Amino acid sequence: MSILRFSGASTPKGKPIPALTAPSEMFKKDRQLKLLISAVLPAELLLSFALSAQGSSASSTTPPCPAPGNLPRSRQIAQSAPQRNSSMVLPGFEWSLPCEGRLEKEPENAAPQQMLRGSVSQCDIDQDFGNSVDRMLDAALFATTKMHMLEKAVAHYRTPAQKTIKNIKKAANYSTSYRGFASSSEAADIILDEKIKVKDEDSADYARQRYIDEMHPKVIARTMQLSLALGAADTARKEQLTASAMSSLRQLVGDAEANLARQQLSGWAKEIQVPESMYDQESWDVESFGAKLKDVTKLAMKGDPVVQELIEELRSYNHHSKLSQFSSKVIGSGLNIATWAAPGFFLPAACELANVGYVMATGGPEEDKLLTELYYDKRVESRYRAINEEAQLALSQYQNALHDRNPVLLMCCESVLAQLVGAENMDCVVARTLLTHKIVAQHTLEATANSDKTLR
Repeated sequence: MSILRFSGASTPKGKPIPALTAPSEMFKKDRQLKLLISAVLPAELLLSFALSAQGSSASSTTPPCPAPGNLPRSRQIAQSAPQRNSSMVLPGFEWSLPCEGRLEKEPENAAPQQMLRGSVSQCDIDQDFGNSVDRMLDAALFATTKMHMLEKAVAHYRTPAQKTIKNIKKAANYSTSYRGFASSSEAADIILDEKIKVKDEDSADYARQRYIDEMHPKVIARTMQLSLALGAADTARKEQLTASAMSSLRQLVGDAEANLARQQLSGWAKEIQVPESMYDQESWDVESFGAKLKDVTKLAMKGDPVVQELIEELRSYNHHSKLSQFSSKVIGSGLNIATWAAPGFFLPAACELANVGYVMATGGPEEDKLLTELYYDKRVESRYRAINEEAQLALSQYQNALHDRNPVLLMCCESVLAQLVGAENMDCVVARTLLTHKIVAQHTLEATANSDKTLR
């Protein structure tokens, strides 16, 4: 969600502000203000104006600013944009703003009488929430030495020297079978998740990802617990839940990150005002909840970069052309037969060497490929478990937030869902959103493009 706040100066209630002027020096010094106002107004965003009194009369008072949730959409303002020397009345406000044209160009023959100065700031809750979760995840992961060891192992086995040693071991095992039952035993350990011995790049990547996927849902769950506590209506229950949630979060991510998370959630809670219509949504039945959980998990898996990278790696094993499949059968079987049938010593040795070279050139022995594919499969499964768990948490607590009228938990759940499925897919998940995910996703690039054109 984007929250835009406009702060500036106004005359007392009921008195029109003199014509807005924009001298060339103002545009040179404050181009960013012009850029933001001209770029953001056409977008479907909610504006929160905080106007402070700065009139000529010392006894003048400024009328209270409407809450962000009660403001009209800015598109209604844009559609009724004033012409030159007309009066623009902002819906929801009681001020009449005579304008010297729009702020897209410097007005001509404008006599500056009173300058209206202001600033526009933007707060993207979805992005800030994602950054906050990432910081807490890093703090939780590196709180112990395990993550440091796994990072070191991954970096070690990705070096060219270790990759060369791994290929030499593959070739030696293909020729001599020196590993015995080790391959089948390792495969059983991978499938059962009983023990993972970090001995190469595949095992190190899996061990590292599994640890991350176990920790991420814990961070999300404890953040939601804190959100539930901060949004509780009963004061006594709120203090009790907050103390318990903060204690649990501190144990996981540390004091600094826990306090920062509480500060951010409390700040966002003050910015968001939930309309009563949000709480009037119908509860999901069992079938609806199951269908939404399935949709969220599917969209999240489809958009997850780790999963997509693993899928691309797996497709390299099953997307062989018919010619390559046929040639591998003929060449492999022909060289094996020649190794046994060729007379003498040097000719069979040459055939065996050629066979090993061909096998290593095509990715290594098949049993090693199967082990690699097992590690990829377990990594996909690990991602699925983490995503599915977070999706269940977000959807179930979203229902609780609507039932308990908890705005902080509602905002947290929407942000988690937006992180999972993407802002553009939020309409497929919930019928009505509190945060303007879709608006921000559609208009961010448009506003940037319009801003660049304005500066030119």
